Amino acid sequence: MYANDNGYRLAVSAAADSFCKVVATDAAKEGIAAFVEKRKPIW
Repeated sequence: MYANDNGYRLAVSAAADSFCKVVATDAAKEGIAAFVEKRKPIW
């Protein structure tokens, strides 16, 4: 990697952190389960 990739690395790290926080919510779990089971989510 190049020295000037630091901004990109920070952005990717922040996106990964945000994604992990969202996926852990009950709404996300229900949404994924509903998709897999081919049904409408019960929010």
